[in-house]
Amino acid sequence: MEITYIQSFIALAESLNFHKAAEREHTSQSTLSRRIQALEREIGVPLLERDSRNVQLTQAGKEFYFQTVKLAEQYRLAIEATKKASSGYSRRLRIGIGYYEHFFLMPFIGTFAQQYPNVKLRVYQFIYEKLMEHFLHGNLDIILTSDQFMSTAMENMIEKELIWDKEWLLAVCRKSTLAKYPIINRRQLSNTTVISMYNGSAQMIRKIYHNQDFVEPFRSVIQVNSYEAKLTLVNADLGIGFVPSFIKTDSYPEVLLKKLTPPYQPRKFYILCHPSTCDTAVKTFIELCKESCKTLAENL
Repeated sequence: MEITYIQSFIALAESLNFHKAAEREHTSQSTLSRRIQALEREIGVPLLERDSRNVQLTQAGKEFYFQTVKLAEQYRLAIEATKKASSGYSRRLRIGIGYYEHFFLMPFIGTFAQQYPNVKLRVYQFIYEKLMEHFLHGNLDIILTSDQFMSTAMENMIEKELIWDKEWLLAVCRKSTLAKYPIINRRQLSNTTVISMYNGSAQMIRKIYHNQDFVEPFRSVIQVNSYEAKLTLVNADLGIGFVPSFIKTDSYPEVLLKKLTPPYQPRKFYILCHPSTCDTAVKTFIELCKESCKTLAENL
């Protein structure tokens, strides 16, 4: 399977037009067509549905496109890294984070960049489900994530290090009646509004705080899609929010963080890399992250 054939398929998959794809690949439409046919013969399944006017990807074609985009990118990076090796350039390091993990990065990423000036850093933020998906598909080298979408089936596919297992806190507004309590008991959450970033959070909280004499800890849920939106609403006294104990709320002057009893610990946080990774930069990044998290925990 030649890389030029794969590149031709990618061009066609993205344009869905033989003329445009051939122009992009600097070849003729007939040559492009022969390359696609050769790929289909080699793979043994049709990648495209064609008629006189339209080109569409089959389901197999969509999956092949998703996989070959990564392959073509790795090929490009390999060529780029090889050409630049003589000048001391190493490669780029693709780091993924979820909702909260930028707080882990802030104390040490500058130090890491100084130690590895020839490693080009890329940092991407995703919802946790997409973060794990991109990592497992090889689109990210390292991720800092909660264990929300980790499973025992992944154990042989990843290398992981626990970086945070402390209890979560409750974010409340200074104006809230809860603000005067140094520690908040779960029974005091009755008739409150919870601000949640995940569809399953409300069910999780109910399960953790459920018992025979305390069935419903809150009256309603406001759904948001970011940490900033959650704290913005808490700051306006529109509800309460559960947050990891490592976050900072300096930008939200009305938000207070309170301990809960019994403690609330829905998630732990990990740093993940691929088992095949032997890059010293990756190993250093992980060690710096672990040390930074340890210091952060000691200063709480």
